[in-house]
Amino acid sequence: MNMYDEFVLEMHALANKAKLLHFAERGATLESVFIIQELDNRKAAIALRMRSEDLAVYVGITPAMYWMRLRAARIFKRFPETLERFKQGETEISHVAMLWGKITEANSKLIFENMCGRSKREMESFLSRVKNDGTLLEDEGVTEITIRLKDSERDVFERAREILAHGGKVPSLAETVVKATELLVDRLDPMRKAERAAARAEKRRGKTNEGEGEGEEFSPSSIQPGEDEFDQSCDSSESGGSGPGDLGDYFSHFGLKEKAVSAFAIPRKHARESTTKHRRAIPAAMRHQVWLRDKGECTFEHDDGSVCGETMMIELDHIDMVCFGGEHSVDNLRLRCRTHNRYHAVVSLGEDFMSRWYS
Repeated sequence: MNMYDEFVLEMHALANKAKLLHFAERGATLESVFIIQELDNRKAAIALRMRSEDLAVYVGITPAMYWMRLRAARIFKRFPETLERFKQGETEISHVAMLWGKITEANSKLIFENMCGRSKREMESFLSRVKNDGTLLEDEGVTEITIRLKDSERDVFERAREILAHGGKVPSLAETVVKATELLVDRLDPMRKAERAAARAEKRRGKTNEGEGEGEEFSPSSIQPGEDEFDQSCDSSESGGSGPGDLGDYFSHFGLKEKAVSAFAIPRKHARESTTKHRRAIPAAMRHQVWLRDKGECTFEHDDGSVCGETMMIELDHIDMVCFGGEHSVDNLRLRCRTHNRYHAVVSLGEDFMSRWYS
């Protein structure tokens, strides 16, 4: 059995252990929900001469969690299907509690069809569009967000409002957040950078072919170095930052070429120095091509053929690792989420070695 097969077996065993633990945790949570319901039905707080909030703290949870579980219990009783969905792991207590005051006999079917697999934010947005009669509003959903800021952070926020107010209208808090977020995304989003680079390439191609008939259809590979050729603003996250992608340079720094070095301990000081001195940045034009080709998503393929598709914490991953002679090239680069980027490193270099790198 090779190192990869051993690693897969270990991960299966660990995943099964987590599965059993989480099913047990779900069962304990459900028991807690029903106990809290009984405490409320039997007026335990009054009998114990406590406020409900004090009773919550007495039983070991926050008042907010106490009320959330009580609402969930009432939903379970009125709509048993929600209980079955919770037992199957298709929804969470927090999601069920959101239905209090919102779910009706008329709209329950619509809610049940759309509640599984949603994040808390997505659930809030969806429920804001559901009407009591079972119809769904076409307008965008609304999500309420509470932000806590330090005084210094609030000063920066107010300055942003002042700047936006130069246009003749004082923006609301929500308008300020949205505008600031839009500016941040427009400046730092790798996909938008890649799209702008593609647009520049298309414009240059159009000028080149002007008067010569139609040119060739645009493809990401036609992107040429532009004004941000050596833009480093996203290098740390897109190339893995402190992740596995940086290992190659200090492998070569120590003259190591063989894959058998998985248990070798490289002093962190030397690893960092080697990475800093010898790592050549991936050219911006190359990064843009990879981001466009992979559509900004993790390309890891599961055993059943499905693709990860994650869009959070995306990094550039070398198919043939730099430490084994891999080069910066479009064909040798792919997008991976941090989890699958590290998975590739563990499979290639060994868990023992990677535990030293990430510790």
